[in-house]
Amino acid sequence: MKKVLIVLLAVSLFVMVLLISTSKESEDSIVTKIIPNVVKNKLIKKDISEIKTFESEAEFKKYLAQAPEDYNYYNDSDDFLMEEQMVDSLSYASPGLNSYSDSGNTKAKSFGGFSKSSTTRSSKTNVQVIGIDEPDIVKTDGKNIFLAHDFPYFLQEPVLSFNEVEGDLVPDKKITPSTQNKKGIHTIQAVPPGDMKIINDLDVYGELLLENKNLVVLGDKNIYGYDISNNEKKWSISINEDVQIETARLSDGKLYLLTKTRIKRSAPCPIRPLKIDGTDVLIPCNSINHPIKPVPANITYSLMKINIKTGQLDDKISFVGSQGNVVTYMSLKNFYVSYPNRVSEVNLMLDLILSDSNLFPIELNEKVKKLANYDISDKSKERELDILLETFTESLEDDKKLELESNAENAAKRYFEKNIRKVENSSIVKIPLKKLKVDNVGIIPGHLLNQFSMDEYKNNLRIATTVNSIEDFAKSVNDVYILDNKMNIVGSALDMGKDEKIYSVRFIGDKGYVVTFRETDPFYILDLKTPTSPKITGELKIPGYSSYLHSLGDDLILGIGKEDGKVKLSTFDVSDVSNPKETSKYMLDEYYSEAVDNHHAFLLDDKHKVFFLPGSKGGYVFTFKNSNLEMKKAISADGVRRALYINDYLYVISQNNIAVINENDWQKVQDFSIYNTK
Repeated sequence: MKKVLIVLLAVSLFVMVLLISTSKESEDSIVTKIIPNVVKNKLIKKDISEIKTFESEAEFKKYLAQAPEDYNYYNDSDDFLMEEQMVDSLSYASPGLNSYSDSGNTKAKSFGGFSKSSTTRSSKTNVQVIGIDEPDIVKTDGKNIFLAHDFPYFLQEPVLSFNEVEGDLVPDKKITPSTQNKKGIHTIQAVPPGDMKIINDLDVYGELLLENKNLVVLGDKNIYGYDISNNEKKWSISINEDVQIETARLSDGKLYLLTKTRIKRSAPCPIRPLKIDGTDVLIPCNSINHPIKPVPANITYSLMKINIKTGQLDDKISFVGSQGNVVTYMSLKNFYVSYPNRVSEVNLMLDLILSDSNLFPIELNEKVKKLANYDISDKSKERELDILLETFTESLEDDKKLELESNAENAAKRYFEKNIRKVENSSIVKIPLKKLKVDNVGIIPGHLLNQFSMDEYKNNLRIATTVNSIEDFAKSVNDVYILDNKMNIVGSALDMGKDEKIYSVRFIGDKGYVVTFRETDPFYILDLKTPTSPKITGELKIPGYSSYLHSLGDDLILGIGKEDGKVKLSTFDVSDVSNPKETSKYMLDEYYSEAVDNHHAFLLDDKHKVFFLPGSKGGYVFTFKNSNLEMKKAISADGVRRALYINDYLYVISQNNIAVINENDWQKVQDFSIYNTK
């Protein structure tokens, strides 16, 4: 193959490898016609087919046969090739712990005015949308603490060995008893701190959701519902073998459970994600949604609404999609699922060739135009393009070949600099909560970082995305798009942190805050008042980066991230949208905090103007009065994970105990062991 062909198709291959490596199993639905030109502050329309359901298994199979290929699809494999289960994040590293004993707890002290019935306030899990609970390892109802644990404990049975003198098996004091992991859910009476005790153990394990008296435990293959008023298990649901939980939310007495099932081409439907009361939840072919125009598909997603009091299914919806960097977000009205598409590299190359009419002769361009319009597979198009280019280059003299090689490389650079947003895009499925159905599907350039990359506001959806760079051809770009209630792009603010990528996003009211990073940390403010004309109004460049942003009120934003490998805290004054300022900075003597990657590990107590975050050495409480960061309290402990407050007491939860701090004087009043003897 001649050099020009290598140049052009190597770019194609590079794009394909880039997309797969950055989004795991990214695929594409509609190639270059999705968004022909992304123009700042102009209406952008999507070209997307109507959504419908399959009529039969045969139609589903035909759809899969016509769909563009998925390079990461494992045909008819019974193995799901599961990603890490969400509950893997629950494990504590806690070697050498002792058994639980009430006698090991600190002697009860005086807690003036704090009785079992005097709870006036208590914290909730730090979530994105108030009123929608997210799964985490710790919950409280203001009186009790519910803790998912995975602690090693010493075996209670003595280690026996044969004693020749006594002629019998006797306990051997020289042999240290082995340890085993004990998974479960502790219910800990937390009020008053002086009377803390474990009042119940559930022999199940998983992340927790809590609403009123209903506790939901999301295990790896089972989901349980409990009435915490009497610790009674009300129901259980089984997750079928070929199914994985993607995420879950709890709101208004309903559990919204998103699962994914790898499509088996030999038998793509019906699908059976769950068993309720021993009976499969059956989703037939005619309930599975798909775009009329075939798109790459290797996963069937199912969103189910479950009554948390009864465990019964209220509603369900399924749709085809792709496995990869799936991002979910739930507002009070809608559930959104975003997944990356795989862009057709051969169609990109055809578009590249046709974008420069002077690169090849008119006769060859006409043949390329015809090839671009053929209704054939990508592989067939690639073979035909290969033949066309190779035939043409073989007809050239060496001088002309050398000239064409240089022109082709420059044409590729110009094309991708101008069309970088064509090489990567994502689909966003919108599902109303009132009646689960695929309401609309939007398509935007780039990929999303996490759930904070989406935010619904006044019936519009704001989305922040990154399009990765193409080495030697185009730099990465970062954008914010506004989609209307029909999921059409109506506005965009483009090119934040060019040649960088998004590290954190937060949308608050009619403003947006975006942090990008490569060598410095540009902090951007966006004015989103007018959906059709969002504007980047301010920018601040500082060292390091922030990977989580949280409002501290009064135009003050907290950034949690890293600088030079250590945990960094920054506060930003955003009262002047054109001139954000870093008002305070604190470098923590820690190389890791779970709050950097997991917002559930962060706690804000606005009454006392403090926030908490865990570290590898302990837990830390900071005050932010007058926009200045100051450490209020450090709690030394192994494996600190979370903190919560009940009235004016802060409960700091580590791998082996709960330290209780009086927030009025910041003195420790209790050390409660959470080892379990059972």
